[in-house]
Amino acid sequence: MMKVSISYATQGGTSELFAHQLSNELNSMNHLEVSCASIAEFEEQSLVGNTNDLNLFIISTVGGGEPPESMTDFYDWLMDLEAGSLPSIKYSIFGIGNSNYKETYQKASRAVIHKLADLVGCSVAPCMEGDASTADLDIKFSKWTDLIKQCCQQ
Repeated sequence: MMKVSISYATQGGTSELFAHQLSNELNSMNHLEVSCASIAEFEEQSLVGNTNDLNLFIISTVGGGEPPESMTDFYDWLMDLEAGSLPSIKYSIFGIGNSNYKETYQKASRAVIHKLADLVGCSVAPCMEGDASTADLDIKFSKWTDLIKQCCQQ
Protein backbone atom coordinates (compact mmCIF):
# COMPACT_ATOMS: atom_id res chain seq x y z
CA MET A 1 0.00 0.00 0.00
CA MET A 2 1.36 3.40 -0.99
CA LYS A 3 1.79 5.86 1.91
CA VAL A 4 0.94 9.50 1.17
CA SER A 5 1.54 12.32 3.64
CA ILE A 6 -0.27 15.62 3.09
CA SER A 7 1.06 18.53 5.16
CA TYR A 8 -0.37 22.02 5.10
CA ALA A 9 0.96 25.38 6.28
CA THR A 10 -1.83 27.89 6.60
CA GLN A 11 -2.62 31.27 8.07
CA GLY A 12 -6.17 31.87 6.92
CA GLY A 13 -7.31 28.27 6.45
CA THR A 14 -7.15 27.88 2.65
CA SER A 15 -4.22 25.45 2.70
CA GLU A 16 -5.96 23.36 5.35
CA LEU A 17 -9.19 23.27 3.35
CA PHE A 18 -7.32 22.22 0.22
CA ALA A 19 -5.35 19.57 2.14
CA HIS A 20 -8.54 17.95 3.41
CA GLN A 21 -10.09 18.08 -0.07
CA LEU A 22 -7.02 16.34 -1.48
CA SER A 23 -7.06 13.80 1.34
CA ASN A 24 -10.68 12.92 0.59
CA GLU A 25 -9.90 12.53 -3.13
CA LEU A 26 -6.91 10.29 -2.46
CA ASN A 27 -8.71 8.23 0.19
CA SER A 28 -11.20 7.22 -2.49
CA MET A 29 -8.31 5.41 -4.19
CA ASN A 30 -8.27 2.07 -2.37
CA HIS A 31 -4.55 1.38 -2.60
CA LEU A 32 -3.42 4.48 -0.68
CA GLU A 33 -2.75 5.06 3.01
CA VAL A 34 -3.27 8.82 3.37
CA SER A 35 -2.44 11.05 6.32
CA CYS A 36 -3.28 14.75 6.49
CA ALA A 37 -2.08 17.19 9.16
CA SER A 38 -0.68 20.62 9.86
CA ILE A 39 2.99 20.86 9.00
CA ALA A 40 3.52 21.77 12.67
CA GLU A 41 2.85 18.07 13.37
CA PHE A 42 5.15 16.84 10.59
CA GLU A 43 7.85 14.46 11.74
CA GLU A 44 11.03 15.44 9.93
CA GLN A 45 12.46 11.97 10.40
CA SER A 46 9.83 10.66 7.99
CA LEU A 47 11.72 12.54 5.27
CA VAL A 48 15.13 11.41 6.48
CA GLY A 49 14.01 7.80 6.77
CA ASN A 50 11.73 8.04 3.73
CA THR A 51 8.80 6.41 5.53
CA ASN A 52 6.31 7.94 3.09
CA ASP A 53 6.15 7.02 -0.56
CA LEU A 54 4.89 10.51 -1.39
CA ASN A 55 5.07 13.77 0.58
CA LEU A 56 2.66 16.50 -0.49
CA PHE A 57 2.92 20.02 0.85
CA ILE A 58 0.36 22.82 0.54
CA ILE A 59 2.12 26.01 1.58
CA SER A 60 0.82 29.55 1.95
CA THR A 61 3.06 32.59 1.89
CA VAL A 62 2.18 35.28 4.45
CA GLY A 63 3.30 38.74 5.52
CA GLY A 64 6.62 39.73 4.02
CA GLY A 65 7.10 36.42 2.25
CA GLU A 66 7.44 34.21 5.31
CA PRO A 67 5.94 30.79 5.76
CA PRO A 68 2.99 30.63 8.16
CA GLU A 69 3.87 30.39 11.85
CA SER A 70 2.85 26.72 11.92
CA MET A 71 5.67 26.00 9.48
CA THR A 72 8.51 27.82 11.24
CA ASP A 73 10.15 24.77 12.86
CA PHE A 74 9.93 22.62 9.72
CA TYR A 75 11.13 25.48 7.50
CA ASP A 76 14.15 26.21 9.71
CA TRP A 77 15.01 22.49 9.92
CA LEU A 78 14.75 22.06 6.14
CA MET A 79 16.81 25.15 5.32
CA ASP A 80 19.61 23.94 7.62
CA LEU A 81 20.03 20.61 5.81
CA GLU A 82 23.07 20.10 3.60
CA ALA A 83 22.74 19.53 -0.15
CA GLY A 84 22.16 15.91 -1.05
CA SER A 85 20.95 14.87 2.39
CA LEU A 86 17.46 13.69 1.33
CA PRO A 87 18.15 11.81 -1.89
CA SER A 88 15.19 9.46 -1.85
CA ILE A 89 12.20 11.64 -0.99
CA LYS A 90 9.37 12.02 -3.45
CA TYR A 91 7.28 15.14 -3.18
CA SER A 92 5.13 17.77 -4.80
CA ILE A 93 4.11 21.21 -3.59
CA PHE A 94 1.15 23.48 -4.16
CA GLY A 95 1.91 27.07 -3.19
CA ILE A 96 -0.69 29.67 -2.31
CA GLY A 97 0.13 33.35 -2.50
CA ASN A 98 -1.28 36.72 -3.47
CA SER A 99 0.20 38.35 -6.56
CA ASN A 100 -0.81 41.78 -5.29
CA TYR A 101 2.38 41.43 -3.23
CA LYS A 102 4.72 40.98 -6.18
CA GLU A 103 8.03 41.05 -4.30
CA THR A 104 7.01 38.28 -1.90
CA TYR A 105 4.60 36.29 -4.09
CA GLN A 106 5.03 32.54 -3.41
CA LYS A 107 8.32 33.20 -1.60
CA ALA A 108 7.82 30.51 1.07
CA SER A 109 6.68 27.74 -1.28
CA ARG A 110 9.38 28.57 -3.83
CA ALA A 111 12.06 28.44 -1.13
CA VAL A 112 10.90 24.95 -0.13
CA ILE A 113 10.77 23.82 -3.77
CA HIS A 114 14.33 25.02 -4.39
CA LYS A 115 15.61 23.51 -1.16
CA LEU A 116 14.05 20.10 -1.80
CA ALA A 117 15.56 20.09 -5.29
CA ASP A 118 18.94 20.96 -3.73
CA LEU A 119 18.54 18.05 -1.32
CA VAL A 120 18.15 15.81 -4.38
CA GLY A 121 14.53 14.94 -3.78
CA CYS A 122 12.38 13.93 -6.73
CA SER A 123 9.32 15.99 -7.61
CA VAL A 124 6.88 13.33 -8.77
CA ALA A 125 4.37 15.83 -10.12
CA PRO A 126 4.94 19.41 -11.18
CA CYS A 127 4.83 21.83 -8.29
CA MET A 128 2.11 24.38 -8.93
CA GLU A 129 1.07 27.77 -7.62
CA GLY A 130 -2.30 29.34 -7.00
CA ASP A 131 -3.00 33.05 -6.75
CA ALA A 132 -5.44 33.97 -3.99
CA SER A 133 -6.10 37.33 -5.65
CA THR A 134 -7.65 35.74 -8.75
CA ALA A 135 -10.63 33.55 -9.47
CA ASP A 136 -8.51 30.63 -10.66
CA LEU A 137 -7.08 29.47 -7.32
CA ASP A 138 -9.56 26.57 -7.12
CA ILE A 139 -8.97 25.70 -10.78
CA LYS A 140 -5.19 25.54 -10.31
CA PHE A 141 -5.59 23.40 -7.20
CA SER A 142 -7.95 21.07 -9.05
CA LYS A 143 -5.37 20.67 -11.84
CA TRP A 144 -2.65 19.89 -9.30
CA THR A 145 -4.96 17.39 -7.58
CA ASP A 146 -5.52 15.64 -10.92
CA LEU A 147 -1.75 15.41 -11.46
CA ILE A 148 -1.28 13.93 -7.99
CA LYS A 149 -4.04 11.38 -8.59
CA GLN A 150 -2.40 10.36 -11.88
CA CYS A 151 0.90 9.94 -10.08
CA CYS A 152 -0.73 7.76 -7.42
CA GLN A 153 -2.27 5.48 -10.04
CA GLN A 154 1.13 4.46 -11.39
